Amino acid sequence: ALIDVAPLDDAAMKALAATANALGVDSIRALIFAGEAARALAALEGREVAEQGDLAGAVRLVLAPRATRLPPQEQDAPTEDPPPPP
Repeated sequence: ALIDVAPLDDAAMKALAATANALGVDSIRALIFAGEAARALAALEGREVAEQGDLAGAVRLVLAPRATRLPPQEQDAPTEDPPPPP
């Protein structure tokens, strides 16, 4: 049950807030809703503490649909042209 799941700690809320900021979501209501969604996802899995996967799910369900911008994409390594076919 949701009541059995602990509230999110400061680190989790800061992570959600940073993600909301990167996505251009300025509403505190969306941030609160994302926190509750993470707790609900943990409750569905029978856990008492929300984990990283629950936070990621909350971002996909709550923050992503409200996004007004996309965060910059990281470039890991320069892509090379594929070799020509034999």
